[in-house]
Amino acid sequence: MRRVLMRVTDIGMIGYWVVTAMMALAILDIPGEYLFKDYHDPRVIAWNWSFMPLDVIFAVTGLWACGLCGLRGWVIPHGASGLLFR
Repeated sequence: MRRVLMRVTDIGMIGYWVVTAMMALAILDIPGEYLFKDYHDPRVIAWNWSFMPLDVIFAVTGLWACGLCGLRGWVIPHGASGLLFR
């Protein structure tokens, strides 16, 4: 169940940034009443976009980790020990 929730969260985060990028490029238009109050404030826009690289990196590595876990189980990195967690 935990892996399913992690995948849903990671896919949702990537989806959020895809929609946000589409809005920034004027490909998608979401009505203003569905956006948060200060959505068009330049400071809020800069603050929001400052998290994009970190969010995407964490989402991609989270999906990658779930994929590895599904294939081989959780393995502690080389040098830590030889334990295998399932």
